[in-house]
Amino acid sequence: MKIKQWLIAAGALCILVAAGLLVMWMTHAPLPGNLTYKIYHKKTVMTVAYKAYGNPEAAEGKYWLSKTVLENSGQGPVRDIQVSYQIPGWIDWTTPDNAPELLPGQTLVLAYYPKLPAKVTHIRSRTPTSLEIKIIYTSGGKSIQKVEKRELELRGVTEIEYTSLPADELINWYDMFDNSELCAAYVTSEDDVIKAYLGKISETMGGLPVPSNRESLLKVMKAIYDFQCQTGMTYASAAGVPEKLGDVTSIVQNVRLPRDVITQNSGLCIELALLMNSLGQAAGCKAYLVMIPGHAYSLLEAGDGTKMAIECTGVGGRNLGGTMNFDQAVNAGLTEIKEVMSGSKPGIIVDIQAHQAQGLRPPELDGVDLAALNKMLGERLGKQVQNPDQTNNNNQPNRGRKPVAPPDGGDDTQVADNNDENPTPQPQPQPRPQPQPQPRPQPAGQFKWYQGNGFAVPYPGAWVVNQQLMTQVKAMAPWYLFNAQEAATQASLSVYTFSSTDPEVCMDTLSQFIGQFGLTLEFGDAEDAKIGNVAGQKVPYTLHGQSGQGAGELYMIPGNRQMLAFTIGAPTGLEGNLRGLVDKIVANVKLK
Repeated sequence: MKIKQWLIAAGALCILVAAGLLVMWMTHAPLPGNLTYKIYHKKTVMTVAYKAYGNPEAAEGKYWLSKTVLENSGQGPVRDIQVSYQIPGWIDWTTPDNAPELLPGQTLVLAYYPKLPAKVTHIRSRTPTSLEIKIIYTSGGKSIQKVEKRELELRGVTEIEYTSLPADELINWYDMFDNSELCAAYVTSEDDVIKAYLGKISETMGGLPVPSNRESLLKVMKAIYDFQCQTGMTYASAAGVPEKLGDVTSIVQNVRLPRDVITQNSGLCIELALLMNSLGQAAGCKAYLVMIPGHAYSLLEAGDGTKMAIECTGVGGRNLGGTMNFDQAVNAGLTEIKEVMSGSKPGIIVDIQAHQAQGLRPPELDGVDLAALNKMLGERLGKQVQNPDQTNNNNQPNRGRKPVAPPDGGDDTQVADNNDENPTPQPQPQPRPQPQPQPRPQPAGQFKWYQGNGFAVPYPGAWVVNQQLMTQVKAMAPWYLFNAQEAATQASLSVYTFSSTDPEVCMDTLSQFIGQFGLTLEFGDAEDAKIGNVAGQKVPYTLHGQSGQGAGELYMIPGNRQMLAFTIGAPTGLEGNLRGLVDKIVANVKLK
C-alpha cells in the first residue's frame, strides 16, 4: 500500500515538474517575427539603356527595376532573409540578396538592378514579360517562402520615354524630360558604322584635324555637315506621343540609333543631333545634346574648351525649302544656345561623356557589312554629283532662319565674318513649298459621326481616326474625346468636353496642355456663331511649334455644367482650303 501511494505521489510530482517546464519554456521561448513587404517596380524597361538598369552607379542608381521594402512588424526577429529575382526567358533566378536578421520594427530596402543580356536590343516593339521575386525567411523556427510576380514590358530598342516620374510629381517642363540623360546611350562613337562613316567623310572632305581649338573644331563640324548635305541627308519631323503607364505619364518617342539614321539618310531633330554627337565624339570632340521645348540640337567642344552649337536640321531637303549652308546652321545653333544660357528659354544640356562614364553606355551592336556601307555612300556621292543642284549647300536658302550678328563686345563662337566691308550677300530664305490639297467636295452623305453624350459631330469619312493616340492623350487630358485627321494635308478635327462653361478657362486649359509639348497656342477674338441649331462662339487660333505652324478655329457650345468644344485646323497656308468643309461640319453638328 505504501508503495502504491509512493508511485502516485511520484507520478503527480512528474506531472507538476513537466507543467513547470512547459510554463518556463513558453515564457522564455522566442516570439515569432512577422515579415511584411511592399514591392515597387518599373512598368517598362528601355532596352537601349539596358546597361544602365544593371548599374547601381548609373545616374546615381536611378534606373532600378524594383524595390522591395521589408518590415518586421512582429515581436521577435526574422532571420535568414533571402530575396532573389528572375525575368523568365531573359534572366534566371539570381544569387539572393541576404540579410541575417531583421529585428522587430526594423525595415530593409533592397533594390534590384537587372543584368539584362545584350539580346534585348533585338527587340523592336513593346514585348510583355514579368518580374518574379522570391522571398525566403525564418520566423519562430519555421522557414517561409513566398513568390511574387509583377508584369512589365520591354520597350523596342528605338523607344525612349522621357520621364519616369508619377503624374502628380510633374511640375514643369523639366520634369517631363527627367530621363533626358538616357540619350547618352544613343551616342555610339565606338560603332563600326560611325567609324566607317567618319572615315568616308575624312576621305571625301580632304582629311579631319584634331579638334583642339575653335578653328579645328569648325573644320571638323563643317566636314561632317557638308558631307551630310552632299550625300542627301534630310530632316524629318515627328513629335513624341504622350503615354500613361500606371501613375506615370510620359512622352514616348521612337529615336533610331545613329547607324540607322545613316542607312536611311534621314532623321528627326534629335536623331540628327545624336548622329552629329556620335561623329563629333569619334573625331575627338566632347559632345553635348541640348534639349529645348519641341527641339534638340548638338553642341560640340574642342580640346581648349571652345564650344560650338549647330542646327543639325539645317540639312533640310528639297521639299523642305532647301538647305542651310554651314555658317547659317552654326549661327542658328548660336542663337538657340544663347536663349538657353540666358534663361529666356528652358533647356537641358546632356553631358554625353560624363553620363557614359557613369554607366549610361550605348548598347552592344551587331556587325555590319562595311564594304556595302562604303559602296552605298559612294553611290550617294555619285548621285549628287550628277544632280549638282542638290549639292551646292552654300547657295541654298536657310529655311527661314537668318544668320545672327555677334553680340556687343564680340563672341568667339561667331562663325559668319561680319567685319568684311563688302560682305557676300546671303541668299534670302524662301518659303517651304506646301503640299496643295486636292479638291474635296464633302456632302453630308460622305460624313461619319463622332457620337458624344447628347451630341454628334460630323467629320469626313476619308479622314483617319487614331484610336491609340486618342487613348494616350485621354490619359493625360480626360476632357479630350476624339480626333480625326486627313493624312495628305494633316488637317484635323478634335472634340473636347470641358467641365467649365467659361470660355477663357477652356482656352487656358487647351493652351496649358499644348504648352507641355513645346508648342504655343494663341487665340484671337471670339465672335458669336451658330453651331448646328444653337448659339455658340467661334475663336480663331494659331499654333506655333519647332516643325511649323498651324491655324484654325475653336468652336464652343455652353451647356448646363460643361462646354462642348471642337477645333478644326490645318498647317498654316492650308487652312483656307478648309472653309467650305468647316461650314458644313459646323452646320451639321447635332445636339440633343
